[in-house]
Amino acid sequence: DGEDACIFSDALNHASIVDGCRLAKQNGARVYTFGHGDYDALERLLAKTRRGTRCVVVSDSLFSMDGDYADVERLAALKVKYGFLLVLDEAHATLVCGARG
Repeated sequence: DGEDACIFSDALNHASIVDGCRLAKQNGARVYTFGHGDYDALERLLAKTRRGTRCVVVSDSLFSMDGDYADVERLAALKVKYGFLLVLDEAHATLVCGARG
């Protein structure tokens, strides 16, 4: 049941994430897209969300089209502040970023 749930998705997430967000929306979740890498915009959206709302932030860790990375440290700090579930898609990052990936 998606009622009282919010999903926040980076604008350049992989199509599979976008499809998942569409399915969640069909099941009652509210889905918000924030500008690519615009964590200030994400924070503004999170700050407007009613307390007690189940929130999920979803992002690629490595964006396949542009080759840039999510700011995982910033996302982790926002997670601590707002208490959302953070989902990072590692599909394009596995074994590409050296020994410490």
